[in-house]
Formats: sequence, C-alpha cells, structure tokens
Amino acid sequence: MIWYDCLEEEYFLGSIYDVMPELTDVRINKLELDSQMRDVNIIFEMPRYCDKEPLKWQEGKFNTIVVNLHCCVIRGLMVSLDETKHTNCIDIKRVNENQLQVKSKGNINMEFDAEVVMIAKVSGYQKEQQME
Repeated sequence: MIWYDCLEEEYFLGSIYDVMPELTDVRINKLELDSQMRDVNIIFEMPRYCDKEPLKWQEGKFNTIVVNLHCCVIRGLMVSLDETKHTNCIDIKRVNENQLQVKSKGNINMEFDAEVVMIAKVSGYQKEQQME
C-alpha cells in the first residue's frame, strides 16, 4: 500500500498525479507541533512536479508543490536533526484500523503513531532554479 492510500479523504493530490510519487528525496520545510503536542503538521515539497497541472498553476508558472500533512492524536513522538543531510524519506503505513505509523529519515529523523493522517493543504509556487 502506497503512503497516499493511508490518508483520510484526499482527492486533489491524486487528481494531479498519474502515478503518486514515493516520498523519497523530500525537503521538509517546517515541522509544527500544537501546544498540547497531540497534533503535528509536516510541511514538505513533493519530490517531483505534478502530471496534470491545474490552470491556476500553469498561469503562475509553478514548478514546485508543497503539502501540509496534518497528523492527529499522535503518540510516541521522537525527533532528531541530522544537519549533514538536506532531504528526507517519509514513510506512512497503516499499523491497524485505528493507527498509522509515520517515519522520516534524513535531515529530520522522526517517528510517531497517529490516529488520523490527512492533507490539510496543497499549494504550488514557482521555485527559483539553482544555478550549477
């Protein structure tokens, strides 16, 4: 089962990809914990741009997709940072009917269980291309 199939009622992201990419070589832009440390948001850039670009994104000449993954009722959160790395591999899998496991390895190493994982927001923007 791919990570996307574990999410709650998410249709938009699936509508813009022919084949959903694995979350390898992903840049996590932000990690947010709520004040009670029960929910976490993982804001990251998709590893590749979409196959079916929305008109608004075409007009904006977007080339990058940012996803806000909202994880609810989390347990067992462990987080560490590896400053020698710049990207992450994120893995989401269903452990049982009421529990998902979220893991990230790379720049931000984290692991936790959540009752619900859903996409809170998907947005596009034009990222400046780096000169080599």
